[in-house]
Amino acid sequence: MTTTATSSFTPSTTGPSSVTFNGSATVSGTVSGPQGSGTSSDTLTSPLVVVHGPSGWLVSSFVLDGRPMAEWVENATQTEGDVTVEVGALVSYGDITMVLIGIGASAGTASMTLHSAQLASASGTETGTGDFTGGSTPIGVLRFSRISGDPSTLDLTFVTGSGSTSTYHITLPARQW
Repeated sequence: MTTTATSSFTPSTTGPSSVTFNGSATVSGTVSGPQGSGTSSDTLTSPLVVVHGPSGWLVSSFVLDGRPMAEWVENATQTEGDVTVEVGALVSYGDITMVLIGIGASAGTASMTLHSAQLASASGTETGTGDFTGGSTPIGVLRFSRISGDPSTLDLTFVTGSGSTSTYHITLPARQW
């Protein structure tokens, strides 16, 4: 894999706890392998804002490939039987919307596999996929094509270890950060 980057960011507004940068940075990557090669490019543009928080300076907003980053804190939960699914936050950047969820069983453990995931907003519904950590309280990252507007519902279907399905319809309050 080969990666190249060019950057031209300069501070435009500075304060004690935030800095706004104007400019752009383009990152290009080429991947080669037995099935061929491909090149992709992504461009970050202004305004790029960094803020100083308890753990240091962090990027709080940017524009990727012409689309501004958007974040929503949700803290929405639904329990079915002994299993609770909690939606922590959503982030949209570039062409992707990602959803962070946690799963917990009130008694013992639960064996579940994600069967389907759908994220709805006023502009329509996107079907996604996900990856989960292991352990007794797994964390999942669900990936969808970018939604337009505030998210409204997340529908998840899991297949349990016994082969039955467990469905969650979670209403999202869509509080943008």
